[in-house]
Amino acid sequence: MNVSTFDIKQRYAQLTKGSTVFSYLGSLSSADLNTVLKSIELLLTANYSSKGLQKKLFNLLIEITQNLYNYLKSPVLEDRNEVFIVVLECENTHKIITGNFLLTREIASIRSRIEMVNALNNEELKELYRGILDVGIPSHGGGAGLGLIDLARKSGRKLSYSFEEIDDKFSFFTLEVTFSNS
Repeated sequence: MNVSTFDIKQRYAQLTKGSTVFSYLGSLSSADLNTVLKSIELLLTANYSSKGLQKKLFNLLIEITQNLYNYLKSPVLEDRNEVFIVVLECENTHKIITGNFLLTREIASIRSRIEMVNALNNEELKELYRGILDVGIPSHGGGAGLGLIDLARKSGRKLSYSFEEIDDKFSFFTLEVTFSNS
């Protein structure tokens, strides 16, 4: 596939056809990150009476948005810094779907981390999380690699993902986190 056949705006439009609670398409600088998080917080406060659901959704959105931001720190991605964040409300669940460009060479590392996280049960995720906190192992984004673990722990479900190769250098990464409304 070449760059001209992939259109992030088209992908975003397909995702926002459902019961969209929140959506964002654009760059994600530090200032954008703060604006997006403030918008999400205001939206949740205005639209959800359940404080528990507000908190869960907001915490997951903070984690997933910070993950996006960390992936975009690479200077190589400067001209591919557009992302999307979509929150869909389904019957008894919410889905948070994000998409961003990344270097194709990073796919194997990200895939193996997601597969490792998906292979663990909640107790094992908790132990891994604590172990990484204790040891402080740095990851790609400069953090301790807790983002994916935290998303799986807080959602209580496996992470869904896909990679679409754009060209030899770039791919598009989609991550989906689903969680129960209760």
